[in-house]
Amino acid sequence: MVEVPDPQIGAAPARNAAFQSTFTRGRIISESVGSEQARMIIDVGAYTGETAQWFGELFPNATVLAIEPFPDSFALLEARATTQIKPFCFAAADFDGTVQLHTNAIAHTNGIYSINPNSSDSIALAQANNEEGDGNQGSELLSGQLSVKAQTLDSFLLEQGISGIVDILKIDVQGAEIDVLKGSPSVLARTKAILIEISLYDYYVHSSSIGAVEALLNPHGFSLWSVTDISRNPMNGRTDWVELFYVNTHVFPNAD
Repeated sequence: MVEVPDPQIGAAPARNAAFQSTFTRGRIISESVGSEQARMIIDVGAYTGETAQWFGELFPNATVLAIEPFPDSFALLEARATTQIKPFCFAAADFDGTVQLHTNAIAHTNGIYSINPNSSDSIALAQANNEEGDGNQGSELLSGQLSVKAQTLDSFLLEQGISGIVDILKIDVQGAEIDVLKGSPSVLARTKAILIEISLYDYYVHSSSIGAVEALLNPHGFSLWSVTDISRNPMNGRTDWVELFYVNTHVFPNAD
């Protein structure tokens, strides 16, 4: 294949270079919300607590409610608990009850949706299938199951007696973004900003879309502020997932 250089039109390359030299992901988030002003952060899909700890450093006056359903990961998250970081063991969902959590060989990929054994986007599955050569479809990467508590964020905050503003709602739930948002209408109405990872690829049997996420966020006044992270697939050129930062123009009018 002949490589043809991209056309260079407009000032975007120079603007992007200036952006990269000025802004970090943390600066975008902290300056938008207010590093000293933030008081309440909810970390959904907290895993072992790295991001919860990062939030605590960015926002020294905020309480971080860190939610993680997988017991092994939760034990490590719980070890990071402080007066600032409060861990809770359940799966945020669109109902209260129990749900089957799919537990994978790579723990940070655990979720309420199973890995797709026929994924065309998964580099790990492609490598495993090539190495096995026996039609097992990368069986060592696929899911076990564990029954865990499920709860909506609306129900959870009511249970905790939290009724004020949520400064940041972070969601990283491996394709279950819509489920979390559907269980959070009351929370969304009083949240300043959302940091959400949206799964676009077919690694799981269920994926999301930016359009579906925004259909739930827009009625509450959320507007896209920044693309804070992106994962591009080196195998096929697809964008696997994006992390987007939204601000609420109803609760946070300076974002207009």
